[in-house]
Amino acid sequence: MTLFIRCGIITTALLLPLSSLAHCPLEATAGAPPIPGIADTNYEQVKALGPEVEHYLQQASRKLAACPKTDNSLLYNAAVAELEDIASRYNDLTQAYNQDLAQLR
Repeated sequence: MTLFIRCGIITTALLLPLSSLAHCPLEATAGAPPIPGIADTNYEQVKALGPEVEHYLQQASRKLAACPKTDNSLLYNAAVAELEDIASRYNDLTQAYNQDLAQLR
């Protein structure tokens, strides 16, 4: 019985760090700023959101690059896709406002 408990403790001690490494890509992309829809925002809000989005993308990219290289490429690729999605949605928002401004001129 005690041998079984010891094996369980040793197994847990060995696998727990691997589990936390697997979550590194997800933790790297945590805290994304919310990107509102075009109908839910105005030009000034989009303009103010720019530095926040840029800071988030830089920090998340840096954290993601620091993640240990493991065999869990699925989580890494999902994190990269999340960063690309945030950037794409913000770019779509700015393009919509840029088109509106160009039409006003």
